[in-house]
Amino acid sequence: MKKIVAVALLTSLISAPAFAAEGQAYIYGDYGSATFKNASPFPSPGMFDLGAGYQFHPNIAGELGYTIFGDSKIDFGGGDTATLKANSLHAALVGIAPINNELSLFGKLGFASNKADISTTGAVTVTKPSFSKTDTYFGLGVRYNFDKQVSMHLQYQNFGKVSSDANPPSATAISVGASYNF
Repeated sequence: MKKIVAVALLTSLISAPAFAAEGQAYIYGDYGSATFKNASPFPSPGMFDLGAGYQFHPNIAGELGYTIFGDSKIDFGGGDTATLKANSLHAALVGIAPINNELSLFGKLGFASNKADISTTGAVTVTKPSFSKTDTYFGLGVRYNFDKQVSMHLQYQNFGKVSSDANPPSATAISVGASYNF
């Protein structure tokens, strides 16, 4: 009986803020620097991320984002080139830990559907020109609220692996961005 009362009390404490909090939709954009691991000799590019979310509790939100990594190009000379183009569609739950009214920490956990394509010119050939994989996605960051509608954030994102090969390429990014709450 004590366990039932404890669970009921804990449930009411956790769910009370959810009913008191008004849901809030938002959009965001990020620009940053990506790092490709196990993608040698391709250099690491920049990245651009657009997304939308819904904060349905003061400490929990859900997000859907699309990241475009900049073209990573190798010039072998004589008109021979190879270009790596990659992107990621990712969905995550976001845990939010407010420090005060303006500053909060956040963590993301979800999945990313990653895709990479290699195109070539000249005499260069590639044995596997396209990769894709859905993998675990996570991120950590800090957000500063300028007011109730506009905020700025700095975050680290790990998009996971891009293929199921034995030594698969993977992508991470550090970015700065802004959010607009509706």
